[in-house]
Order: sequence, then C-alpha cells, then structure tokens
Amino acid sequence: MSTTFRRAGARRALRATALALLTLLLALGLGTNAASAHADLVATDPVAGSVVASAPATVTLVFSEAVSLRSADSVRVLDPQGLPVDAGDPHLTGKGDQVQVTVKAAAAHGTYTVAWRVISEDSHAIGGAFTFSVGAPSSTSVKMAAVLRPDPLVEVLDTAARTAAYLAFALLAGAVAFTLVCWPAAAATRALQRLLMTGWCGLFLASTAVLLLRGPYDRGTGLAGVGDFSLLRATVEGRFGQALLARLLLLVVAGALLSLLLSRFPADDRQPHAARTRAFLAAACVVLGCALCATWSVAGHSSAGVQPGLALPLDMAHTLAMGVWLGGLVCLLALVRSEMPVQAVRRYSRVALVCMAVLVATGLYQSWRDVGSWSALFGTLYGRLLLAKSAGVVTVLAAARLSRSRTRHRAPETSEAVAAWVAAPRAAVLVGAGPGGAEPGPPRAAPADRAPLRLRGPVLTEAVAAVAVVALTAVLTATPPGRGTQAAARAAAQAARPVPAGRAVELTVPYDTGGSAPGARGTAVVSLGPAAVGRNELTLRVTGADGQAVDVPDVQVAFTLPDRDLGPLQAPLAKAGNGRWSAEAFLPIAGEWMVSVTVRSSDIDQVTESKPLKVG
Repeated sequence: MSTTFRRAGARRALRATALALLTLLLALGLGTNAASAHADLVATDPVAGSVVASAPATVTLVFSEAVSLRSADSVRVLDPQGLPVDAGDPHLTGKGDQVQVTVKAAAAHGTYTVAWRVISEDSHAIGGAFTFSVGAPSSTSVKMAAVLRPDPLVEVLDTAARTAAYLAFALLAGAVAFTLVCWPAAAATRALQRLLMTGWCGLFLASTAVLLLRGPYDRGTGLAGVGDFSLLRATVEGRFGQALLARLLLLVVAGALLSLLLSRFPADDRQPHAARTRAFLAAACVVLGCALCATWSVAGHSSAGVQPGLALPLDMAHTLAMGVWLGGLVCLLALVRSEMPVQAVRRYSRVALVCMAVLVATGLYQSWRDVGSWSALFGTLYGRLLLAKSAGVVTVLAAARLSRSRTRHRAPETSEAVAAWVAAPRAAVLVGAGPGGAEPGPPRAAPADRAPLRLRGPVLTEAVAAVAVVALTAVLTATPPGRGTQAAARAAAQAARPVPAGRAVELTVPYDTGGSAPGARGTAVVSLGPAAVGRNELTLRVTGADGQAVDVPDVQVAFTLPDRDLGPLQAPLAKAGNGRWSAEAFLPIAGEWMVSVTVRSSDIDQVTESKPLKVG
C-alpha cells in the first residue's frame, strides 16, 4: 500500500488515542459517588474511638453492602489485656450489611479493640480494627498490625498463584487463538504443543493452589491452614470457591478439546469436511474461553458495585483479549524456527489490533468504575497500582514501536526474520504501518539474520513489561477499589471531626408510661445538631406533666433507618443535670431516620415513642 495510506492510518490512530485519553479525563473528572465493588465499614456501635459509660451488650458493625461470615472469629472483641470478651457468635442482621456480636457481661473499664474480617459481595476478604473505651481510655496490649494483616507468607503465595493463573490462561488462550486464526498448521509443531500443555497444566495447578490458599487467606491464619478441611469446605461454599471449582471442571473439558484440536484440526482446506470441523472446534473453543474468563469475573470486582450487568461481560472481554494478545506474542517467538508463513504474521497483527482496541475500551471503563476521581487515582493504593499498570502498558507499546521501527522496511525472507519483523505488531498497527494496513517495503541489503539480534532488547523489554502488567493485575484484583476506600476514608475523617456548628433540630415527643410515679407522663425534647451525616451533638430534656424538669429512672434514645434496615443505633446518654442528658450520635447515611425515645418511670412502667427525622 502507499505511504499516504500509512500516514492516514497513523492520523486515525492518533485521533483514537486522543479520544481515549479525553474519555478517561471526562470519566475521572465527572465520576459519581456510586457504590464500590468492595464493602466498606460505614458505622459501628459503639462508635469507633468513643467512650461509653458501661460495657455494651453487643457490638454492631454496619457495612456499605451485604457481607458474609466464614468463621466464629470473624469479629473479635479484645479487652485491654488482649483477651477475648466476645461470645464468639457473630451473626448477620438487617439486610446482610450488619454484623453483630455479643459481649460477655462484667467487662472491665478500659480500651477495647474490635478486630473484624468478613467477605464482601465480590467474594474478597476485607478486614480492619477499631477501638472504643468503657469508662475511660486506657493502655492496651493489642497490636493493631497483628490483628489487621493476614499471614504474610500466605498473602505472597496467594498473589503468586493468582499471577501464575493469569499467565497460564494467557498462554493457553493465545496458543489456541493462534492455531485457529493465524496458522492452523501450527497444531502439528512440537513448540505449539508444548505451549498448549504448559498453559493447561499451569492454569490447573495455579487454580488448585488458589483454592487451597483461599481459606487461610480469608481467616488470616498461617500456611498450616492449607490442610484444614473445614477451611476448604467454607471456601467452596462461597462464590469464590464455586468459581474455582467451575474453572477446574472447565479445564477437564478443555483437555479433551485440546486433544481434538491437536489431532483433528484440519491444516488444509482441501481436506474432507475441513470447514465444518474447523468451525465446530473454533466455536467450542470460543465458548469455553468465555466460560473460563467468567470464573474470574463472577468472583471479582465486576460482580458487585456499579453496573454489574455491564461490568461482567466487559471484564470477560478484557481478560480474553489480554490472553489472546499476550499468548499470541509468545507463540510468535516460540515458533521462530518453524516454517511460519508471512500470512500467519499478518493475521496475528489484525487479531492483535482488535485485542488492543478491546483492552483500551474496557480498561477505560474499568478505570472509571473502580476509581471515579482524580483524587482516588493518586491518593489510594488501588489508584497508584492502576497508574503503575498503565506505565507498564505504555512500556509495552514503546518497546513494540521500537521493534517495528527497526524492521519497517525489511521484507521477511526467513521464519526468523518474520518473527523479528512482528515482535510488536500491536504498535505497528496502531501507527498505521505494516501488516495492519501497508504491505512490507522492498528488501534492504542488510542480512535478515541480523534482525533478531537488533530486536532482542526491545522484545525482552516488551515481554518483561507484559509479565509485570499481568502481575499488577493479580494484585489489583485483591485490592479494594479506590472509589470505595476514598469514601470510607472520608467517612472516618468525618466521624473524627468535632461536631460542626449548625442549627439544631428539635423533636418534641409526648409520652405516657401508664404509671403513677413522678414523670410517668410528660414530654421528651430531643435536640440534634447539626442533624447531618456524621457526628451530631444530642441533648435530651424530660419534663413532667407540670412542665417541670424531672429525672426518670431510665431513658434511652436510638436511631433507625428503615429504608436500609439499619439500626437501632443507641446514643450513649450521659447525665448533664436535672432532667437533662447529652450524647454524641453518629449517623452514617442520609435518609429518613426514626428517633425512638424510651422512658421508664418505674420497674414495670415503660413506653417507647418515635418520630421521624430527615438527615442529609
């Protein structure tokens, strides 16, 4: 093709790149406060960091979405000496977004630590810890680092196994796609057969390792938990374990399909029923590849949070495109000494172009969905890992462009020259040159066998960067998205701030306990300021039927949000004078709250009255 055509292709590629960057800018700049893919702790009772007059009967944790529990020690309450004071009965309440655990009676004064570890809707383990004090703060022997982080060795092995699974899938998917689309005769070569078997075995072994390590990882225990059958059973009962079991079963089917691919796939269209056999095997491989991708997606970030119906198929497409692109590159390099035709190279270049377009489009969407703002991109661990992954992708493309620039004007005459010429077909297509749009130029005088030597550095850089990108992807799948962690950090900061100045809202609540003691009938006035999300200052005044302040034996104030099935959240009232009590109330979510006032005028006379309060 002409130089004009190549330049037009380059201009189109530049416009597409600019449009992609503009889309990313708009997505991050206009990101909404939608729910994250990981659950976040939004409220606790007692409030984190608070001081209560007496030990609570229960400890309640409220999350931004439904969670699940894997063991009796999912929530632990530790006294100042580090001894457990919970009854070991954590259970879900509300809509599955609240966890409650009973505290043993006669708890001493001092600072208590609540350590928790639950499973979010996307099947990932999350954990944390906070403190509250009974009577007055005290020193504590509990070390936060010890209760927050799982066993480091288990964490490293889990990350390594997930990375190996991604790489093995890429090898398997890329080798199959290369055989189906680029060079059918490759199925008869020993090099491609080795790649297929390595990918299949590697994915099976890595997935098995992830399955065995998930129990100790979720529980935060050591490597000895790998042999604990109860942990394995708890894993396979959850979504993550079921997805892994499905992957292993699919790999058994894939093994049978690979044997057919290697023994029955027609390399020549002139063979009897070649078109029908090729179409059947291709369709079966596509369906199986999509199913394997789904085993990652249904147990990952895309299964929860914003737009899961759209995020799931796009995440599957992202994973499949990654595998076909990276695995295909490995096939090109592995088949360098085979009689690989130039047409196979050109076909791979076209496939790589499609894969790169899919990766860019789905990657932009995932970035918006999981990050959502510039501050989350630069200010959270997830955002920084995403930036590092983007830098790795840029390195891959730069190495690809360098490879192509060194071979642009050479016509491939041998299989070695062919492999060198397309060491980076993605960049060649993106800039509008080479097999994606232009025919190779006339041969130059330089010997073809020198091309691989010239390209060894760029190709090695590209391969290393690609492996690093896959490793970062494995880490990202286990990291809470930046959108959610930033929202949780804002909520924590809001809870720690002093109550802001603002107009208080007063609720007048008449009551009648039905008794005859002083204060049996009267009015309770609840004053809440500033009546906003976060910390609020609460004042309660109780007057009798004569309008005079009266002390009653017991009075309580609680907040409930019926729409979210949240609460009741008790306000820890402290005596502030004759007929007066005060407290700090933390309201984590905006909505129509119900304020309940319970008044007891004698041992047997008690009544609870409620009134609505709009917050936020």
